[in-house]
Amino acid sequence: MSALERISYISLIAVCIVSMGLLVERRIVFGRTGASGHGSLSGPTIDSMVGRRINSPGSTWKPGQTNAVLFINTHCHFCVESIPFYRQVAVARHEHASAVTMSVFSVEPRHEMQRFLAEQQVVVDWVYQVSPASYGLRGTPTLLVVDGGGIVRRVFFGALDKSRQEEFLEIIRTGAL
Repeated sequence: MSALERISYISLIAVCIVSMGLLVERRIVFGRTGASGHGSLSGPTIDSMVGRRINSPGSTWKPGQTNAVLFINTHCHFCVESIPFYRQVAVARHEHASAVTMSVFSVEPRHEMQRFLAEQQVVVDWVYQVSPASYGLRGTPTLLVVDGGGIVRRVFFGALDKSRQEEFLEIIRTGAL
Protein backbone atom coordinates (compact mmCIF):
# COMPACT_ATOMS: atom_id res chain seq x y z
CA MET A 1 0.00 0.00 0.00
CA SER A 2 1.42 3.36 -0.99
CA ALA A 3 1.81 6.28 1.40
CA LEU A 4 -0.91 8.21 -0.47
CA GLU A 5 -3.40 5.34 -0.06
CA ARG A 6 -2.54 5.03 3.63
CA ILE A 7 -3.09 8.78 4.19
CA SER A 8 -6.39 8.58 2.25
CA TYR A 9 -7.68 5.70 4.39
CA ILE A 10 -6.61 7.34 7.63
CA SER A 11 -8.27 10.61 6.56
CA LEU A 12 -11.46 8.79 5.59
CA ILE A 13 -11.56 6.98 8.94
CA ALA A 14 -10.94 10.25 10.82
CA VAL A 15 -13.77 12.01 8.93
CA CYS A 16 -16.13 9.11 9.73
CA ILE A 17 -15.22 9.19 13.42
CA VAL A 18 -15.66 12.96 13.66
CA SER A 19 -18.96 12.78 11.75
CA MET A 20 -20.29 10.02 14.00
CA GLY A 21 -19.16 11.94 17.08
CA LEU A 22 -21.00 15.08 15.94
CA LEU A 23 -24.11 13.08 15.11
CA VAL A 24 -24.13 11.35 18.50
CA GLU A 25 -23.42 14.61 20.35
CA ARG A 26 -26.27 16.39 18.57
CA ARG A 27 -28.65 13.49 19.26
CA ILE A 28 -27.74 13.33 22.94
CA VAL A 29 -28.07 17.08 23.45
CA PHE A 30 -31.44 17.31 21.67
CA GLY A 31 -32.72 14.08 23.21
CA ARG A 32 -31.85 15.29 26.68
CA THR A 33 -32.89 18.92 26.58
CA GLY A 34 -34.92 19.48 23.45
CA ALA A 35 -34.35 22.32 21.06
CA SER A 36 -35.49 24.94 23.58
CA GLY A 37 -33.34 23.63 26.43
CA HIS A 38 -36.38 22.95 28.66
CA GLY A 39 -37.05 19.23 28.22
CA SER A 40 -37.67 16.55 25.69
CA LEU A 41 -41.46 16.46 25.60
CA SER A 42 -43.14 18.00 22.60
CA GLY A 43 -45.39 20.99 22.98
CA PRO A 44 -45.15 24.73 23.44
CA THR A 45 -42.21 26.44 25.07
CA ILE A 46 -42.44 27.42 28.72
CA ASP A 47 -42.78 31.09 27.76
CA SER A 48 -45.76 30.33 25.53
CA MET A 49 -47.63 28.79 28.47
CA VAL A 50 -48.32 32.22 29.98
CA GLY A 51 -51.81 33.27 28.91
CA ARG A 52 -52.78 29.72 27.99
CA ARG A 53 -55.96 28.23 29.47
CA ILE A 54 -55.49 25.10 31.54
CA ASN A 55 -58.57 22.92 31.66
CA SER A 56 -58.43 21.43 35.11
CA PRO A 57 -59.35 17.74 35.28
CA GLY A 58 -61.67 18.44 38.22
CA SER A 59 -62.86 22.00 37.45
CA THR A 60 -61.11 23.36 40.54
CA TRP A 61 -60.72 26.92 39.26
CA LYS A 62 -62.90 29.43 41.09
CA PRO A 63 -63.33 33.10 40.10
CA GLY A 64 -61.17 35.46 42.14
CA GLN A 65 -58.93 32.66 43.33
CA THR A 66 -55.23 32.11 42.74
CA ASN A 67 -54.15 28.54 42.07
CA ALA A 68 -50.69 27.06 42.54
CA VAL A 69 -50.12 24.00 40.37
CA LEU A 70 -47.06 21.81 40.92
CA PHE A 71 -46.13 19.48 38.08
CA ILE A 72 -43.84 16.98 39.83
CA ASN A 73 -43.04 13.29 40.05
CA THR A 74 -41.42 11.06 42.62
CA HIS A 75 -38.60 9.96 40.29
CA CYS A 76 -37.38 13.51 39.59
CA HIS A 77 -34.45 14.30 41.88
CA PHE A 78 -35.10 18.05 41.54
CA CYS A 79 -38.68 17.48 42.72
CA VAL A 80 -37.54 15.39 45.67
CA GLU A 81 -34.85 17.94 46.58
CA SER A 82 -37.53 20.68 46.42
CA ILE A 83 -39.88 18.96 48.91
CA PRO A 84 -38.90 21.30 51.79
CA PHE A 85 -39.84 24.26 49.58
CA TYR A 86 -43.17 22.65 48.60
CA ARG A 87 -43.83 22.11 52.30
CA GLN A 88 -43.14 25.84 52.86
CA VAL A 89 -45.59 26.72 50.09
CA ALA A 90 -48.29 24.52 51.64
CA VAL A 91 -47.76 26.11 55.05
CA ALA A 92 -47.64 29.66 53.64
CA ARG A 93 -51.01 29.36 51.95
CA HIS A 94 -52.62 28.34 55.25
CA GLU A 95 -50.87 31.03 57.30
CA HIS A 96 -52.00 33.91 55.11
CA ALA A 97 -55.45 35.16 54.33
CA SER A 98 -55.00 34.79 50.58
CA ALA A 99 -57.37 32.52 48.71
CA VAL A 100 -54.86 30.15 47.13
CA THR A 101 -55.51 26.54 46.22
CA MET A 102 -52.69 24.09 45.63
CA SER A 103 -52.86 21.21 43.16
CA VAL A 104 -50.37 18.64 41.98
CA PHE A 105 -50.30 17.35 38.41
CA SER A 106 -48.26 14.20 37.86
CA VAL A 107 -47.84 11.44 35.30
CA GLU A 108 -47.87 8.96 38.16
CA PRO A 109 -51.05 7.32 39.44
CA ARG A 110 -52.98 9.60 41.78
CA HIS A 111 -52.79 7.26 44.79
CA GLU A 112 -48.99 6.97 44.48
CA MET A 113 -48.53 10.75 44.41
CA GLN A 114 -50.96 11.21 47.30
CA ARG A 115 -49.01 8.67 49.35
CA PHE A 116 -45.70 10.37 48.48
CA LEU A 117 -47.02 13.81 49.45
CA ALA A 118 -48.45 12.45 52.72
CA GLU A 119 -45.09 10.83 53.56
CA GLN A 120 -43.37 14.15 52.83
CA GLN A 121 -45.99 16.12 54.81
CA VAL A 122 -46.94 18.31 51.85
CA VAL A 123 -50.65 19.15 52.13
CA VAL A 124 -52.40 20.00 48.85
CA ASP A 125 -56.03 20.40 47.82
CA TRP A 126 -56.03 18.13 44.76
CA VAL A 127 -53.82 15.58 43.02
CA TYR A 128 -54.37 14.68 39.37
CA GLN A 129 -52.78 12.17 37.06
CA VAL A 130 -52.30 13.98 33.75
CA SER A 131 -50.72 13.70 30.36
CA PRO A 132 -48.11 16.49 30.38
CA ALA A 133 -48.27 17.12 26.63
CA SER A 134 -51.98 17.95 26.84
CA TYR A 135 -51.12 20.80 29.24
CA GLY A 136 -47.99 21.95 27.44
CA LEU A 137 -45.82 20.81 30.34
CA ARG A 138 -42.29 19.87 29.34
CA GLY A 139 -40.45 18.70 32.43
CA THR A 140 -40.47 18.44 36.18
CA PRO A 141 -40.60 20.35 38.34
CA THR A 142 -42.80 23.05 36.82
CA LEU A 143 -44.80 25.40 39.04
CA LEU A 144 -47.71 27.33 37.56
CA VAL A 145 -49.69 30.24 38.94
CA VAL A 146 -53.18 30.01 37.45
CA ASP A 147 -55.97 32.56 37.87
CA GLY A 148 -59.60 31.80 38.68
CA GLY A 149 -60.43 31.48 35.00
CA GLY A 150 -57.82 28.77 34.46
CA ILE A 151 -55.36 31.10 32.68
CA VAL A 152 -51.65 30.56 33.37
CA ARG A 153 -50.21 33.83 34.70
CA ARG A 154 -46.73 32.74 35.81
CA VAL A 155 -44.46 29.78 35.11
CA PHE A 156 -41.54 28.66 37.27
CA PHE A 157 -39.50 25.87 35.68
CA GLY A 158 -36.93 23.61 37.28
CA ALA A 159 -35.36 23.66 40.72
CA LEU A 160 -35.81 27.22 41.97
CA ASP A 161 -33.01 29.25 43.50
CA LYS A 162 -33.71 31.24 46.69
CA SER A 163 -34.86 34.40 44.88
CA ARG A 164 -37.31 32.49 42.68
CA GLN A 165 -38.58 30.57 45.71
CA GLU A 166 -39.22 33.88 47.50
CA GLU A 167 -40.98 35.22 44.41
CA PHE A 168 -43.27 32.19 44.29
CA LEU A 169 -43.89 32.31 48.06
CA GLU A 170 -44.83 36.00 47.83
CA ILE A 171 -47.50 35.12 45.27
CA ILE A 172 -48.82 32.43 47.63
CA ARG A 173 -48.76 34.76 50.66
CA THR A 174 -50.58 37.61 48.91
CA GLY A 175 -52.64 35.74 46.35
CA ALA A 176 -51.50 38.37 43.84
CA LEU A 177 -50.81 37.25 40.31
